[in-house]
Amino acid sequence: MGRGGRVLLAVLMTLSGGMVVITSTAEAVAPPTRSVAIVGAGSATFPAFAHDVDRYAVRPAAGASWSLTVQASTSDPSGTIRVDGRLATSGSSVVNDLEAGDEISVIVQDAAGESSYSFIVLPPQFPLLRRTTAPDPRVTAGKVLLTLGKWLTAGPFFETAVDENGVPVYVHQTANSMDLRRLPNGHYSVARGAANGADIVELDAQFREVRKLRTRGLVHTDGHDSIMLPDGSTYLMAYESNPVTGRTDSVIQHQDRDGDVLFEWSTADHVDISAETVVNPADHDYAHINSFQVLPDGDLLASFRNLSSIFKIARTAHDGFDEGDVVWRLGGRASDFTFVDTNGNPDGGPCAQHTATQLADGEIMAFDNGAWNVEPLCVDPEDAAGPPVARGYTRVAQWSIDESAMTATMTKDFTVPAGTGLRYAIFAGSAQPLEGGNALVGWASDTRAVASEFSSDGEVLWEITAPENPKYFTYRAQKTSVPDAVEPQIGFAPGSASSVLTVGDTEVRDLWCTDRGGSNLQSCGATDLDTTTPGSRTMTVVARDGAGNQTFARRDYTVLAAPTQPSPSPTPMPAPPAPPTTPEPAAARHRPDLHVKAAGGKWFGVDRHDARRGQTARASTKSARSVFRVRLRNDGAVADRFRVQLRSRGTVEAPPLIAHGRRTPLLAPGETLTFTIVIRRGSKSPTTTRIIARSLTDRSARDRVWTRTRWR
Repeated sequence: MGRGGRVLLAVLMTLSGGMVVITSTAEAVAPPTRSVAIVGAGSATFPAFAHDVDRYAVRPAAGASWSLTVQASTSDPSGTIRVDGRLATSGSSVVNDLEAGDEISVIVQDAAGESSYSFIVLPPQFPLLRRTTAPDPRVTAGKVLLTLGKWLTAGPFFETAVDENGVPVYVHQTANSMDLRRLPNGHYSVARGAANGADIVELDAQFREVRKLRTRGLVHTDGHDSIMLPDGSTYLMAYESNPVTGRTDSVIQHQDRDGDVLFEWSTADHVDISAETVVNPADHDYAHINSFQVLPDGDLLASFRNLSSIFKIARTAHDGFDEGDVVWRLGGRASDFTFVDTNGNPDGGPCAQHTATQLADGEIMAFDNGAWNVEPLCVDPEDAAGPPVARGYTRVAQWSIDESAMTATMTKDFTVPAGTGLRYAIFAGSAQPLEGGNALVGWASDTRAVASEFSSDGEVLWEITAPENPKYFTYRAQKTSVPDAVEPQIGFAPGSASSVLTVGDTEVRDLWCTDRGGSNLQSCGATDLDTTTPGSRTMTVVARDGAGNQTFARRDYTVLAAPTQPSPSPTPMPAPPAPPTTPEPAAARHRPDLHVKAAGGKWFGVDRHDARRGQTARASTKSARSVFRVRLRNDGAVADRFRVQLRSRGTVEAPPLIAHGRRTPLLAPGETLTFTIVIRRGSKSPTTTRIIARSLTDRSARDRVWTRTRWR
């Protein structure tokens, strides 16, 4: 993110462009007053500012440039304000070159204490989330993973992890996604839609793509659920068209870490369609699997919406069951359990349910959707084989099961409080058991709320909504810890390889720091700055965030003698003269080196930094595509991150890191990053592609290479 040259000022807050003035209370007799605002055409923020809230979200208007005007002040004469680590003095400024996911850091220090705030920049279509409940100590700690989308109307999806106020610590825009979750290894997974099914994408601790998974030998990998186990094996599901029956079977597949199939199970072999399905016979998707769980005994618990039933499936042979046998069915027309009447009211068990989960005590919890009378899917407790019936509200249900007596007794039945209208999610949704008996609910298609947390006795402790129209909702919600694994970034204003200071200076004026990840930038500065006498020296700059992540950088600087006569003019002093010694070139410390080659060819551009000649790889092909390998090497003296951009008149395919212009991982001196790009034929004319790499620390340090394809 390019932030050099800004006159940064300070803290944020605006709603529809209006400034909000905040008075911070402290124990001092006369607490200072803080004025905090972000001003941008049509921009919006949430939540409302409060001195004890340290994270906020800013959404630019659709079509607006990625710039915001930042303003702030404190009435404490000795107070200081730092924006992105830089001391702000007066006025206001426009912050340019922002992109979705960037965070603006504001640190205010005055008589009320020191506060570190962050304001994450959202994509323009990200919904404004609203917390509708007061803080409650009973709410479970953690962030909530969501995949926000409109579903029924066109629009993007947003994979995000939000705090209690709905402010993201991570956000990624994509065309279609569902089921964002944290994995046992600290990574994350999400299902991203494709033409013939879904890719199950594994993301690392910084939410960068690691690998994609699909079922083997099947056509339509499904994204409703997936399981990645600590041993590296995975459970995937698929919806497969059966050429014999003309129906869609639900399939479970277990793969080892290398993708070899260990186990495969299909409803085609275990479900009597005519006797068990509760959907219209014309519906080919007679079972519709939507969740599964590996139980402590190794068996599987699977939820089938269109059977209104939860199966326990033998993963291995045991107790007289063969591998793949259905050990029991909870609910549905063929239920093996009799549901005990609750307070004299008969219950038919789960109905069109999602996220069936066995708890530690053996009870079964489900997000029990219910069904309305247009398409009733609930089993009639008085006549299981008869026509299905309606139940027009959604509940979080929990049953205690007795496998000896084969009875099921409802122990919990959570709905929204009486008087507010019972919620009904016609499809999708989730219920996640939490510590202490709480439960997190993702309301999905009932858009009166996005997510809620219930106490163990059914009280709503926390809830966020997305009140704008059309409504956004999430297929599933998961609460988990989301550790900040992102290191802060250190940068300097472009144009020089060293900093220029004056004797007595305590601030490095061209230094800035930024951070992502959710824990907020805490400090940014030189640890060994010496401006007591003129001279040329080297300093160590350290940036630290709230999670303890630290980034170090070495920077040359020159100290000039203080001017003998102060300027009588109130205008700012002119820029100081050039230092007496010529600084070393910027590329000596920050120097990307791009290399490129055609398939089977030699590398071009090695050790030719930002030269025009000798950096073009050429290809001539009869095919509709040409393939090039690109290598980025850090030739600088310090570890650095880079941004790589592709510019072409043709269609270029590249890894997401490159195609989306994201930051590269931190590359040590001499370390390389290699990737492949594919140029697609668009016309008979030759296609030229330019590849540019810039240092994020010093944007004047760059390198370029070219590819040129002649189509035959």
